[in-house]
Amino acid sequence: MKFSKLILPFFIISTFMSCSKYEEGPGFTLIGKTSRLCQKWRPIQYVDGNTGEIFDIDSDGSFIEFLKDGTIQFKDVDNFNQAGIDVANGSWEFSEDKTQVTFNYFVSSVNLDDTQTCTINKLKINSLALILTSNWVGYQTGDKIYYEYY
Repeated sequence: MKFSKLILPFFIISTFMSCSKYEEGPGFTLIGKTSRLCQKWRPIQYVDGNTGEIFDIDSDGSFIEFLKDGTIQFKDVDNFNQAGIDVANGSWEFSEDKTQVTFNYFVSSVNLDDTQTCTINKLKINSLALILTSNWVGYQTGDKIYYEYY
């Protein structure tokens, strides 16, 4: 009887650890995916998908903010300032299995309309990693962008 009391907790823990949807975690959380994603995120690092080289991103006020009503706000200081854009707005949605997020944003003043689908590599309450499935604002397909809670 003692043996089964010892084995059961290890079995339960290993089951939860193997249930992670995302490569970098979390293994288990009670906080829903929408609640974890719907925050303001600051880009901190990207990994070149071709070379694996890691680049730090300076804190310049850039962010991406997913809101629970399905809207998004996006600011890329380096690219937007040149065009006189402050913040772009748009919408977002999870894929059916919630392993990807698709978002679009638009700025009518410069005729900017972009849609991006990213694979979610990490979705924790304070950190997010997205892998690009197509080229996007200075990045290439396969690049991974890390964000932290803003």
